Amino acid sequence: MTATANPELYSAEFLRVKALAERGAAHAQHSLGFMYVNGQGAPQDFDKAVLWYRRAAVAGLEQAQYNLGVMYQKGQGVDLDHEQAAHWYLLAAEQGYAAAQYNLGWLYAKGQGVAKDTRLAMYWFSRAAEQGDAGAQNNLGMMYDTGKGVPQDARQAVLWYRKAADQGYARAQYNMGLHLDKGSGIQADSKQALAYFRKAAEQGYAPAQFSLALRYDKGQDLPQDSAKAVNWYRRAAEQGHASAQFNLGLLYDGGHDVPRNETFALAWFRKAAEQGHAGAQNHVGMRFLHGQGVEPDMAEALHWFEKAANQNFPTAQYQLGLMFDNGNGVARDSATALGWFRKAAEQGHARAQFDLGLRYQSGQGVPQDLRTAVQFFVRSGEQNYAPAQFMLGQLFDESDSPVYHPVQSLHWYRRAAEQGNAQAQFALGLRYDCGMGVPRDYQAALSWYHSAAQQGHVRAQFNLGLMFASGQGTARDLQQALGWLTQADHGGMPGADKYLKQTIAKMDAAQLAPAKMAPAPAPVIPSMPVSLAEVVEPVETIAPVKSLESDAPVKLPEALAPAEQIHPANSIRSIAAAKMEEAIKAEFMKAAAIRAEAFKAQSTDPLAAITPLESKPAGMPDVQEPSEPATPHVPFSDLLQCKRNVPPSFDPGTFAPVRAFPIDRNI
Repeated sequence: MTATANPELYSAEFLRVKALAERGAAHAQHSLGFMYVNGQGAPQDFDKAVLWYRRAAVAGLEQAQYNLGVMYQKGQGVDLDHEQAAHWYLLAAEQGYAAAQYNLGWLYAKGQGVAKDTRLAMYWFSRAAEQGDAGAQNNLGMMYDTGKGVPQDARQAVLWYRKAADQGYARAQYNMGLHLDKGSGIQADSKQALAYFRKAAEQGYAPAQFSLALRYDKGQDLPQDSAKAVNWYRRAAEQGHASAQFNLGLLYDGGHDVPRNETFALAWFRKAAEQGHAGAQNHVGMRFLHGQGVEPDMAEALHWFEKAANQNFPTAQYQLGLMFDNGNGVARDSATALGWFRKAAEQGHARAQFDLGLRYQSGQGVPQDLRTAVQFFVRSGEQNYAPAQFMLGQLFDESDSPVYHPVQSLHWYRRAAEQGNAQAQFALGLRYDCGMGVPRDYQAALSWYHSAAQQGHVRAQFNLGLMFASGQGTARDLQQALGWLTQADHGGMPGADKYLKQTIAKMDAAQLAPAKMAPAPAPVIPSMPVSLAEVVEPVETIAPVKSLESDAPVKLPEALAPAEQIHPANSIRSIAAAKMEEAIKAEFMKAAAIRAEAFKAQSTDPLAAITPLESKPAGMPDVQEPSEPATPHVPFSDLLQCKRNVPPSFDPGTFAPVRAFPIDRNI
C-alpha cells in the first residue's frame, strides 16, 4: 500500500529520525510514522507508518495511540476496524489526549466499534471540550440542543456553541446564528445572527452559505441583492448542499436573476434529487411528465414522483394519484389513485382535498356523501384554493341542498372573488344586482361584473353591457355598452345579438367610432380600466396542475388591446337605416318600465320564475339553458333565482373535517 513518492527522498532529517527510531526512541518512532503518512523525506507508505505508530503506541505514547486509532478508523495500512480504533483511542483518551477523547465520543455517538451510548459520548465530548477542543464543544452544544445524553437545555447549548464559535469553528458559528435568529437560549438578535452566518459562510460552510443566500434573496436583515444570492447559492450548491442546488434550479427554471435555462435547471434539480431532496425529485418528475428540458418519459416521471411521494411530499403524492387515475404511464388503477389523493389531502394539499370533495360529491370511487364533500371543500377553501371556495359558494347556495346556507354561500363566493375567480365575481355581481343576501347595490354589482368580464366571463360581459346601456349603477354610456355586448355576443351569449343591434341603432356615427372605454366605478373593490377586448375563453374552474413550488395563485389574463373595429361601416348604416328612432326609444322605455315595476315592492318576488343559468364548475350537474333569454331581463340577464327561504341555523362544527388532518406548511 504505497503512494506516489515525494520528490524529497531520504532527506537528512528523515535519516536522523529513522536512526533514533531504530534505537527505540518512542517520539522518534511516532515522528517517523507521521513522515511515512505524509511522504516527508520518503515515499508515502501507510504500511510502514502503521508499523512505527504501533511501536510508539505500545510504548505508551498517547499521540501514537491516537494516530494508530485514526489509521484503523480510515483503513489506511490496515483493514478498516472500528473496534481497534476505539481501543487505541481509549488508551490515548485515558491519558487526557483531547483529540482521542473527541473521536471516542464520536464513536459512542454513532455506535461504531462500540455499543451506541449517548451518555458515554457526552462524557468524552465533555472531557475534550473542557480542554478547549472546538469540535467537542460544538458537539456538546448539539447534545444539549437535542437532549441526547443530557436533559435538553438551550442555554447550555448556546454556552458551548459560543466557546467553539469564538475559536473560529464554522459549524458552531452557524449554530450560534440559528439560536440568535430564533431567540432560543439567548435573546434574539438578527444582526448578530447574520454576523455569525457570514463568518461561517466565508469559511466555506455550505449551510451558512445557503442561509446567507436566502437572506439576500428575500431581503431579510440586509438589502435584497439577487446577484449575491445567486453567488452564495452557487457556492453552497457546488459543495453538494441539496437545498441550494434546488433553489439554484428554481432560479434557472424561472429566469430569476440568471438567464432562463431549462437544461441547467434540470441539472441542478437532478443533483438535489439524487441526494434525496423531495422537492427536487418532484420537479424532476414534472419535467419528465411534461417534457421540459428532456423528452417526455412517463416511466421516469413515475420513478421520481414515487421517490418524493414515499418521503410524504404531498404534491408528488397528488401527481401519482393523477397518473394512476388517468392511466398515464401506468395501468389505470382508481383505488391506488384514491389512496394517493388521500395521502396528499391528509397533509393539507389543497388541490387533492378539492378533488376528493368532487369525488364524494359525485360518488366517483367512493360512496356519495355531500357532507363529506363539503368537509373536504372547506379544508381546501381554508387554504385559499379559489375553485374550492367557489364550489362551496354554489353548494351552500342551492335551496334544496341539505347544506343550504346563503350566508355561508356569500362568504365563500366573496373569498373566491377576492382571489380573482371570475365565476365567483359574477355570482357576487348577481347578488348585489338583485339584493340576494346583501342590500341591493348596483354600483357594487357593476364592479364585480366588471372584474369577471375582464377575464372573459360572457354573462358578466352581457350584464355589464346592459347596465351601461340603461345607466343603472353608472352613467349611461352606449360606447361601453357596445363594447361589452360585442364581447358577450362573440362569446356566444344568447340574446346578446339582440341588445347589440338595439344599442348600435341608438348610436350616432361619432359614438360608433372606436374609443377606449372608461373604467367602471368600483365602490367594493378597485376597478381596473376597461378596454374593448377580443373575446377570450372563460377561466376554467380547476386550474392546471402545478407543482407545490408553483402553487401560487394563477395569474389572471392581462387586458387585451382594443379591437380596431366593431362592425363594418356598411353593416352599421344598414342597421341604422332599418330602424326608426321612435321604435328604438319605445323598446328601451318599455324595458325600463317593466324593470322599474319589478323593483317597486320588496314583498313581491319578480325573480322567482327565472330559471338559474349560472355556469357550473367541473363535477356539478349540467343546467339546461334556454336558447334565448327571456325579454325583458330582470335585471338585464340570466340571474340566479333570488332565494327568500329562511336559512337553517349554521353550526360550523357540522362542516368540520372528518378527521384532523395534519397540514405540512413546509415547502
